[in-house]
Amino acid sequence: MDIKDTLQEIGDTKQPLQHRKLKALSNIVPGDRAALLKAWLKIEPTRRREISAALMTLSEDDVEFNFHELLLMALDDPDDDVRVSALGGLWELNSTTLLARMAAMLRNDPSGEVRAAAALGLGRFMYFATLDELSDSAAQTARDALYAAAVDEGAPLEVRRRAVESLGYRGGDADIAPLIERAYDSGEQLERESALVAMGRSMQE
Repeated sequence: MDIKDTLQEIGDTKQPLQHRKLKALSNIVPGDRAALLKAWLKIEPTRRREISAALMTLSEDDVEFNFHELLLMALDDPDDDVRVSALGGLWELNSTTLLARMAAMLRNDPSGEVRAAAALGLGRFMYFATLDELSDSAAQTARDALYAAAVDEGAPLEVRRRAVESLGYRGGDADIAPLIERAYDSGEQLERESALVAMGRSMQE
């Protein structure tokens, strides 16, 4: 069955969403992502949220499923919840292209929840940098976006604290250590928790 026909079938809100049918969305051959998005957006928003959340769960439960192509497309979905689920479902994709996209979303996405999810996602790239498994330029892209978010007083707390957590992998850096200390001393419970996460990660440097 053509992928567009598959999406039409899965997107039928008159039928319950069946996870076994979602398997057909695995290992899609990369192609015209714009055409795929057009077909995807014909599905009602509530159903798209349901599908993207299910894909995230399936990708976490079974690494044999590869929903990368559909989830990368879903990063352009106008619905905030869909973009959050797409970021979560791409947890095992470690391409620098995704890193750059996450950095851009952290800087520019209008949704605080999406920006927080992007900050969390960039954390794994910061970890790879500590293992010398990421180029210096890519690591700097992630670091710069995270640092800008962490010091942005106008950003939602959730965005700032998730950025601090991800920066923990570079917690020994002269400009990052004070951010972690400030979060710990802020008096805000959530910031303090994030500071503790960052401190733990800084010990892995």
